[in-house]
Amino acid sequence: RKLYFVGDLPDTFHTHTKIQEAGTHLRVELRDSSGSRVEIGPECSAKVRLAVLKGDFDVDPSADWTKGEFKKNVVQPRKDKGPLLKGKSEIYLSKGVADVTDIVFTDNSKATRSGTFRLGAELVNGVAREAVSEKDFKVKEHRLNMGPLSLDSDTCRLNNIGEKIAQRLADEKIRTVQDFLQLYHANPNALKKILGMSENKMSEIAKSAKLCLTKEHYLYNYETEGVHLVLDCVFNVEGVTFKGQTSQAYESLDGAQKELVNKLRAHAFETRDQLPRTCVLTEQIP
Repeated sequence: RKLYFVGDLPDTFHTHTKIQEAGTHLRVELRDSSGSRVEIGPECSAKVRLAVLKGDFDVDPSADWTKGEFKKNVVQPRKDKGPLLKGKSEIYLSKGVADVTDIVFTDNSKATRSGTFRLGAELVNGVAREAVSEKDFKVKEHRLNMGPLSLDSDTCRLNNIGEKIAQRLADEKIRTVQDFLQLYHANPNALKKILGMSENKMSEIAKSAKLCLTKEHYLYNYETEGVHLVLDCVFNVEGVTFKGQTSQAYESLDGAQKELVNKLRAHAFETRDQLPRTCVLTEQIP
């Protein structure tokens, strides 16, 4: 019988960040010689211990290795650093499978010869070949050690934005915190689709990111309808002027006007690199 990891691992984790926040959906399975999951018998509910392995322990997942080889490749924590894994490093199988969640790496992988780690799993009691992740990965220092968050920060600095989600955002040209917040206000449905998460969770991310706003504003003119918008640095509408009228607050508009303004704001986002900018406060803009 053999343990296997099922699921993809990212190229990079950050210390003190739960692995699921990197977009990882990983589980451990116990399989018999035919490759079928073991769902009956005492071992199908056994305790599994997770371990950090050296990245150069490069083995074929279908091969066999000795327990001694596995133990030899377990990474020992650096002096005064404590265990390399914290959280749910011991989990129980249920019908031969268990999810791997709520574990964090406490140290980076730079000290190893390969500069990377692998993840391992073994039965605490019982006989089964250990699991070794097919892919090795880097562990970098926690993003909070990179200085304060700013609008120019990469999206992976945001809470709950792991490497995979950050890559999906980058594929849509959303690379910075400012890009993220601008799309959040200009087209929240598009952002929600990219993130693949609930509206509440998306709102929590946006709320935490708004601590780094600046006084920069964008000016958008739609000459056909005679509409002029003043947008803050993350595309909140701070002023609307219709055909030469006095500037109005977004909250004072009726439903039809808000619908028009939202469409124009979405278009403004698509052309944001060409929009004129100013650091003059909204009330000072005629």
